[in-house]
Amino acid sequence: MTVWEGIKQMRLLSQKKEPFSFCYVSYSISHQKSEGFKRVHNGLLTLRETEHQNKYSEHFLSYKNLDTDEVRHFWQPLLIEFDGNMLELT
Repeated sequence: MTVWEGIKQMRLLSQKKEPFSFCYVSYSISHQKSEGFKRVHNGLLTLRETEHQNKYSEHFLSYKNLDTDEVRHFWQPLLIEFDGNMLELT
C-alpha cells in the first residue's frame, strides 16, 4: 500500500469516526530535527490548518490522538505505517 492509499483509508475511517493506528517519522522545519518515530494507537484525522495558519498546511495531516486527547500534525510523506501495514512512498 502506498502512503497516498493509506491516507485515503485514514480519511474514510475518520469520516466514520472509526479509530486506527499509525506511525510516522517526526520532523520540525523550525528546529530542523526529528524526534524519531511517533506511534499513535488510536487516532482520527481532523480538519487541517488553513494556509493562513500554516503555510505548509497542504503537506500536513492533522490528527487527534484519542488516548491523550492531543491534536497534532505531521508531514504526509513521513507516514510509514497504517493499521499495521508498512507504507511505500511512490
